[in-house]
Amino acid sequence: MNSKETPPESEFVSILGTGEKSEVPSRFSSRSLPEALPILGLSDIVIFPGAVVPLLVETGPSLKLVDDLVAGDRLLGAVLQRNSEVAEPGPEDLHSVGCVSRLTKMVKFPDGTVRVLVEGLWRIRIKEFSPAAPYLRASYELLRDETEDTVELQAMLRNAHKQFEEIAKMSTALTDQVKIAALNTEHPGPFADLIAANLNLPLTDRQKLLEMVSVRERLQTLLPLLNREQEVLTLSSKIQSDVAGSIAKTQRDFFLREQLRAIQRELGDSETNSGEIKSLREKIEQTPMPAEARKAAEQELERLQQTPPAAAEYGVARNYLDWILSLPWEKATEDKLDLKAAEKNTQSAAFRPRKNQGPPAGISRRAQAPQADQRPDPLPRRPAGRRQNFAGQKCRRLAGPKVCAHLARRHARRGGDSRPPPHLRRRDARTNHSNFTPD
Repeated sequence: MNSKETPPESEFVSILGTGEKSEVPSRFSSRSLPEALPILGLSDIVIFPGAVVPLLVETGPSLKLVDDLVAGDRLLGAVLQRNSEVAEPGPEDLHSVGCVSRLTKMVKFPDGTVRVLVEGLWRIRIKEFSPAAPYLRASYELLRDETEDTVELQAMLRNAHKQFEEIAKMSTALTDQVKIAALNTEHPGPFADLIAANLNLPLTDRQKLLEMVSVRERLQTLLPLLNREQEVLTLSSKIQSDVAGSIAKTQRDFFLREQLRAIQRELGDSETNSGEIKSLREKIEQTPMPAEARKAAEQELERLQQTPPAAAEYGVARNYLDWILSLPWEKATEDKLDLKAAEKNTQSAAFRPRKNQGPPAGISRRAQAPQADQRPDPLPRRPAGRRQNFAGQKCRRLAGPKVCAHLARRHARRGGDSRPPPHLRRRDARTNHSNFTPD
């Protein structure tokens, strides 16, 4: 055991009442600690220095340990178990770092269990276990906080203070005593232990924080965890407010709807369609339909119930409900996936067009694919039998066949027919151009 001088902040005041008679001193110093301590295994909690924690003791060796502590100095070593399912843990089932704790109160129940209240004092590292008779005892080494007086450490402490205050405002799990203690704690080491003991963290993270002797490292590990906890609480608060607003709106709509029904009953408007609404509701309940369709039908029925029969929307809603109820929800046809049978049907005479007839019914001539030797015409033209070649007429009025051929080629480049028009070909055959002189 380390017997160095203990600083003033390492001494802890007992929480026992002043009127309670006890031979145990109200203050403890590390110099007054015994060489070996009884070890109590914890299954679901990590005790930090300065934390006051209630424990439930059920097993035989642990009950014997508590009875001996009440008659002695009430000091024990609280160590987290590696496996929480082990009822009576051995040395290999416990972590190496724990906390020296003091038993402050004990209450026995008729079923044989004991509830105790313990207060964490200092970190310890277990060195060697003694033979278990009837419970575990071990020698230990006291672990002191390694702190430093730097500006960076003070900045980290202030940041942790600010984040923990925001968490305390939003969290309902933190008690007023914890909030007051956080405001009055100025030392970085005890403040880090206070956060680790009251923050919602897994047991593995808490055990790692307990094993950290450096205060700087402890705060560096806690700051991201504080940030994450603050984000989770903010999102949880937003979700809770949204749900509360939705519930309030639902209750308001229900209240207004009930008022509307009461007014309609007073006016006699609900007497005209009450039987119709009841009949439709029974049909919806009896018709086998999917859940989504049933939900839509019920919503439409509620809308129909709130709509006066004289309104135009009443007929629309009623027709929609009749259409839903008339669908054959319970009937189904078997799919025919035989490709050979489908091919045989398409090749039958009923699908082949007759001679000297157009395409089958439902298919227009324009919808048919063009032949390979047909070139699509980019410009709309008149039918071939009634085509009027204005270029040929202009040629006959102005010049001779050369000009006509020139205009015909120009017309072909623009998307027309490259051949000369029929009237020009007939003219060339009949006319003698021996006297023609070009310009």
